[in-house]
This record gives sequence, structure tokens and C-alpha cells, in this order.
Amino acid sequence: MKISRRGVILIIILAVAVAGAAIAYRYWPQRPKTEMSIYVPASSMLYLEITDVPNLLNGFTSTIAWQKLAPVLGISSQLNYLGNVGSFAAATGMGSQEAVVLARSQVAVALTAIEANGDEVKPQFAVIVKTHSDKSQVAAIADRRVASLARYAYGPDAQKSSSEYGGVQVATYTKPGTGRQIVYAVVDDLILLGNNTTSIYSCIDTALQRAPSLSENADLQKTRQSLGHDAIIFAFVSSSGVSRLTQFGAYVFSQGHIVPEDLSDSVNTITGDVASGTLGGIGYSASFDNGVVVDRYLLALKPDVSARLSNQLKPVKSDLQVLKIAPPGVNLTVVNIDQPPQAFETLMATVSSHVNVATSIALRQLVLFVGNNRFGLNPDQPIGPALGNEIALLGWPGDEEPAIAIEVTDQAAIAPVLHRYLQGNPKHPAFVDDQHYNGIEFFTGEDRAGAFLGRFAILGSKEQLMRLIDAWKANSNLSNNAVVRNEIQSRPSQAIMESYEPNQAETADLMLKISSLLRVSDGNPEVLNRPEVHNAVQETPSLVSYTTITEPGIYTETRSALGRFTLLSTLTGKSEEVLDTKPAASPQTK
Repeated sequence: MKISRRGVILIIILAVAVAGAAIAYRYWPQRPKTEMSIYVPASSMLYLEITDVPNLLNGFTSTIAWQKLAPVLGISSQLNYLGNVGSFAAATGMGSQEAVVLARSQVAVALTAIEANGDEVKPQFAVIVKTHSDKSQVAAIADRRVASLARYAYGPDAQKSSSEYGGVQVATYTKPGTGRQIVYAVVDDLILLGNNTTSIYSCIDTALQRAPSLSENADLQKTRQSLGHDAIIFAFVSSSGVSRLTQFGAYVFSQGHIVPEDLSDSVNTITGDVASGTLGGIGYSASFDNGVVVDRYLLALKPDVSARLSNQLKPVKSDLQVLKIAPPGVNLTVVNIDQPPQAFETLMATVSSHVNVATSIALRQLVLFVGNNRFGLNPDQPIGPALGNEIALLGWPGDEEPAIAIEVTDQAAIAPVLHRYLQGNPKHPAFVDDQHYNGIEFFTGEDRAGAFLGRFAILGSKEQLMRLIDAWKANSNLSNNAVVRNEIQSRPSQAIMESYEPNQAETADLMLKISSLLRVSDGNPEVLNRPEVHNAVQETPSLVSYTTITEPGIYTETRSALGRFTLLSTLTGKSEEVLDTKPAASPQTK
């Protein structure tokens, strides 16, 4: 087909225009980012921010997991370009009004309180959206989108009311006959959205500088610096927030009757005092690196606490022995420190020196009770000299609790402790039975079992011991897999704990949920058993993490296929597991 001169000129003009736009975008000045914590009330318990939505999407679609699974699940490759399109819209302002506002937005979430009435728990939160856009545009978008959200959440009967707080218009949607509500307001270029008026009022006061903000928290700034400024997601729990959250967790813990009544009343006080006395906060960040998600955590400690623990908790740099008994497919977490009993005493002494005397005594009582009733430990018969350096947790998908593997150097000294562990409650001891399975002797109580396997004492269920014995006899363990062994062993020299999880099932579950959300599949988990999908799932990276003690506190870095994004799949319920990840049922005892 012959192209006219005018057509040639038009093509040249279009090509030049496209090239010019690409070059302009490449060198377009980056829009400045705002420190979102300046809009968050200083009293907030938890703070989370997403610094750049397009970059978040870019990073997610660049992961190995996405590249492997998106094509075989039928997810359109066009989604890979949405992040770049969003970045272009944010930088140039070209695109639909809502697309530009979304692309330019920074998002933060503040948990301001938790209400607990019996078994009902209701978090109070606010979402803060910094749009970097014109206020009139923002108000129109907020009115339109929140109305759609209310209709979706509450149905056509959602009722809207308006009020004013400190010169700011506040709108509330409620569901008739319930206490549920959606509250929102617009302050300059901010959209404030929450599930209660108290949180929104606090954010309004903070945004208008009528109340202190979380940005003034020195621990937040130190935590952010420790976790890196390149994070796409950043979260922080303040020291006071940790104290309140741990007290709430202790309340839930004590309701399970794990501790006696005379101690359960003080559990929340103990945990609150310990948190406020030793912790400066908790930080989290997520970023992308070479196709994997990097999750970083920091348990910020008071300066003298981290210095003392760093000096006393010394890592052991030799190869991990637990790899010789850990079978393939198991989730493994191992603490590897020199002289664990002495390290635990150092930890207890450090904590006790930062709380009042009453809390210190109560904490000791709680530790002694749990040690005696849960693990059969007798303070008058110390077992420190009989222990090695490694303490590991071995978990399988579907198990409620992991098995515990403790390295021992003297089985005779540990055997009585193992016996007391199996007896359970000293006031009502269970009968302990001596059995043999596959040539290995093990012992069982009512709901517990124990055995010596290699250099380790194993505490767990009867089924878990059978799995470990079968793998031990077949010489099937992680130590024989060079790739896995090297991943686990390539830890920093100062690591005191490392973890390994073949979490391909979680990765597959999230990607399946995404395909269902995008309507390219019906979400049937059977699709994961198709050969091309199964093979792609197996090629996604496992989770590997390590923990060290640094000057700011206890630092953990985790590298995995999709990181903590896999938690998003729990919002819609986990798909029925059909991948071949569970161990085969153990045979009956011989």
C-alpha cells in the first residue's frame, strides 16, 4: 500500500511527539512527597502509609511471582503498564481527573483506638489521602466516591447527614438499625475517611495544626531511618501504642485460661509495663528488590536495652544442625545463640531493671508457671549445661502449633524434663506411654509427644513426631538440598535467628484471588493443579529471613515472593488448599 506524502509527514510528527513525550516524562521533575505523619494524631496507636501508588503497582507487577503466574492465570499483561501510566499521569497531569488525583495521592491509615466489648472488637481508624490536587476537584471526587462506597457497603437505604466541626464540613453515612457508619471530610487537598467521628475530628485538628501530630515522635523518625527511605509501605506503632496493644493482646491471652486466675488479672499490667519500659515502638517497611518483596521490621528498644542485649546475646556462626532433621516442606524458625539459658536470664534481668518491683516479681511468677506447667521445667533443677545452642520451631501447613526442637548435649539430664512435659498439669498428671515407631522410641501423654532425634529433643504432637521420624529414616531433610541450605546458611554473621518457609501456597492463593477480582477466572482453586500453573508456583521464591540486634533495636529482614501482601487474601477468605503442600497422613503406630 502506497502512503501519501501527507501520511508520511503525519507519521513523522506523531513519532516525534511520542518520543518528545517520553523524553519529557523521563526528565520531568518529580513531584515532592509529603511527610504524611504530620496529618496523623500524635495519640494514634498505629500508623501506616503508602508513599506512591503507581510505584507500588510497578513493583508488584515486576516481582518474579507476578511474572511467573500472571500469564498462566490469564491475567492481562496490560496491567503491567498501569504503574507507568499512573506515574506519567502523576507527573504530567495528563489523563482523567480521577486518574490523576489517584496517581498523585499518598495514603495513610491511623488506628486511633480499639473498643472491646466481650468478644466484639471494633477498631477506630481514619484513612488520610493527600491528593496534591485542587480542593474543589477533591471535594467533588470525595462526595461521589464515598457515596458509591456507602451504597456498596450499606445498600440503597444508607442515610446521609451533615455537620460541622471547627469550620470543616463533616458528612456521615449510616446503616439504619446499626451503629455502623462511614464518616468523611475534606481539608484543603486532604480526604479524611473513617468509621467514627472521633477519629475524623482528631485528624481535622491535626491537619489544621490545632493538635500535635505523630511527626513529632522521635522514635518514628529513627525507625524510618533504620528501615530505609525507599520503602513503598511504611508502618509504625508508637511506644504508647505498643503498650496499649500488648495490654489488649494480654486480655485476649488471659481469656484462654492459659494462666491461673490469680495471675491472669495482672497479665495486662505486666505486658503494658514491660512494653513501656523497654520499647520505643515497632516499625515495618516493604520494598521491592530484584523481583522479590523485602519486608523489614524493627522492634525499637530503649538505648541501654539494645546495648545490653547486643553485648550479651551472641550468635553462633557454625552450620545449623537442625537442618539435618527438618524435612522438606516444613516451616523452620531457629534461634541460634550461645548458651540460651544464660541469654534468657540476661533478657529477664534487662526487662526487670526497666519495670517496677511489683511487675518484675509478677513477671517472674508468670515465667515460672509457664515453664513448669507447659514445659516441665523445675527451677531447682537447672538444665542449662545439658542444652546446645539451637532452639527451633518446625511447622506444617494446617497444624495449629509447631513442633519444638531443642539441641541437647546430655539426653540423660533432659529425659526427666521430657517426662514432666508429657505429664502436663502437675496437679493432674497424664499417663506417659513408651512406644516405638520405625525403630525410634518415643513417648506420649494425653495430647503431647516427645522423643530424642539425633542431637535434638522434640516436643510436639504424635503425628508430627511420626513425620519427623519418617523423614529422618529416609534421610530426607533440608540439609540435603543445596539451594535451600545455602539460602538459610547465607545469613549475616550477627544473626541470632533465621527462618525459612516454602510459602508457595500463600503466593498462589493471592494471585488466584487477584485473577478472580479481575474477572479472568472464577477463583476455583482447582486451577492451581493445572501443570503449567503448578510448575510456575513451584518456581516462585520461598521466604527467608534473619534477625539481628542493632543499635536501634531488634531488626528482621525478610525476602520472599510477595511478602506480607499475601495477607490481603485473608480479607476474602483463604482458598481451599489443593496444592500438594501438606504431608501425607502418618501410618498407625507400630
